[in-house]
Amino acid sequence: MLGIIPNVGSNTGMTQLVGRILRQHNVKKTGIKEMDESYVYYVKGNTREMLERVSAGFKNEGLEDLIGKVRLGDDKGSKTKKVRIKKEYADKYANIFYLPVWMMLKNGKEKRRFNYAQNIKACLDFSQLSLTDEFLKSLEASLSNENRERTAFAITLDDKSKVIHKTETATVDAEKGINQGYVTRRFSEIVENPFLAKKLTDNYLRALEDRIGNEKLQKHFGFITAEIVKCLDNEKKRQEEQIFLSYLNNNKLMLTITNNEALGYKILEADDITVSRLPNTYSNYLFEDVEVETMNRLEQKVEQILDNQEKILWWFRNKASKKRYAIQGWKEYKIHPDFIAAKRKGKDEFEILYIIESKGEHLVGNPDTQYKKSILELMTRQRKAGKIYAEQTELPFGKVNEAVELYLVEEGKEEAELRRLMK
Repeated sequence: MLGIIPNVGSNTGMTQLVGRILRQHNVKKTGIKEMDESYVYYVKGNTREMLERVSAGFKNEGLEDLIGKVRLGDDKGSKTKKVRIKKEYADKYANIFYLPVWMMLKNGKEKRRFNYAQNIKACLDFSQLSLTDEFLKSLEASLSNENRERTAFAITLDDKSKVIHKTETATVDAEKGINQGYVTRRFSEIVENPFLAKKLTDNYLRALEDRIGNEKLQKHFGFITAEIVKCLDNEKKRQEEQIFLSYLNNNKLMLTITNNEALGYKILEADDITVSRLPNTYSNYLFEDVEVETMNRLEQKVEQILDNQEKILWWFRNKASKKRYAIQGWKEYKIHPDFIAAKRKGKDEFEILYIIESKGEHLVGNPDTQYKKSILELMTRQRKAGKIYAEQTELPFGKVNEAVELYLVEEGKEEAELRRLMK
């Protein structure tokens, strides 16, 4: 898919572009590398800002795993190198390299990683969902009886070269007809069971026709379909959260830190990074080197603040890629926090580990940010309530650390918030 755009000045525009590229029906890989990639061409603009906007587009589409795959068209020859955790950190702080994950508990003993497909998606139930009287009343109230109009302006020259203006106004008739197949396809995006989607389509259209009549249903068909899809999506979100919290409240879900490789997560000992033309000026970075050029402006600010804190032990940037640390909440897409930072006490003793997600000012308050904040706050509450569990097999270095808290830091408040955490 080829996207050709002018100088983009808004994140909304970039998000829409990314969405158009990604949300293609019945797309299959061809096996030809060049045809299985998406391309974004732009006329002018700052390269770093453009990459930020593409990445923001992926985040808003719930596709954060793809952010690590974004690259410049001219970086095909860029060299990579392997970097490892600095030896002084690896030798002394190995027990704090394990990060919290959600674990399902069966029969009080058997544990396995919490999985959206198995533990949330499989439990979603739309079979008994009907259009409520409240929804139907709200829908009726929003249907406008006004005719939509189209105005045409014509400018001509008469035989004496005088300009003549002519204005014509005509009523635009709504596209007549009810497309059941279209409704079913829209429902299938949420319900994911084509037979149930078809059943819901039949039930809802019948109920709407009885309520508002066939003529109004045809006239406002597109709007009505969009409103019902929105209603279904809200129900899905409600159920996802309810199922997750039900597991938690009934002691079937627990926040765990473990060195069991099959269940837990450990910070990677080594990483492949692109060789940068810019120098690494950070003193307390966990790894031997860092990808400086791929950082956006907010990340650069946060990193500099972290590195300058008197009580920083070490920190590193958690890139959004498959092998990096990710949190599975009640929504399908995983949360990839931006930073992991260890705070020290005394000269070089460890005190607490912070997992930090940074959010640009333009994203603060949107549903995605609020969801991430709620998950991070929930995990921190579990820790403060003593409900984060550390488990381990034999280790040569003592107990796996469970002193970990998670925070969302907003742009414009990043310095005050990070200083508060590190005081």
